[in-house]
Amino acid sequence: MVNTLKNISAYQSEPPTDLQPRIIASGPLYPREKVLAVLDCGKTPSPFTKKCVQDLERLSLDLEKDVPELIRTALISGTFLGSEWCQGKSPTLVVACDAYRLFRSEWVAHARKDMRFEYYVKFALKRPKEENSQPELILIVSCHLSEERR
Repeated sequence: MVNTLKNISAYQSEPPTDLQPRIIASGPLYPREKVLAVLDCGKTPSPFTKKCVQDLERLSLDLEKDVPELIRTALISGTFLGSEWCQGKSPTLVVACDAYRLFRSEWVAHARKDMRFEYYVKFALKRPKEENSQPELILIVSCHLSEERR
């Protein structure tokens, strides 16, 4: 069977046919320092899936401010959950992702108090256009609260 999937992530491996198995045994795939350096460059992360776009809108998360902060918190104080292949908006594009769980305290106006929320964040570094360049962009694959985990 011919593999028609194209890996656009910085993880240098061919995706499995039909993304089976999805789980990537080694991980995390992206070193913390490298991801933090990409965040420090100030480029806005880009949603990679339709569901991620919907989740970010529903949670009113800003791509320029909130999402980089969530990723940074996940890397510094979150828990690495594993790595896996994920399909994007286009059915032929895939990325190898690292998934993290993090907790964050947020003000809830309706409750008039800070409340603790559990987030899941899954991301990949995009493969640079030039072969020896550093990744410049983070692709957000998933960003949602724990009770929305599927």
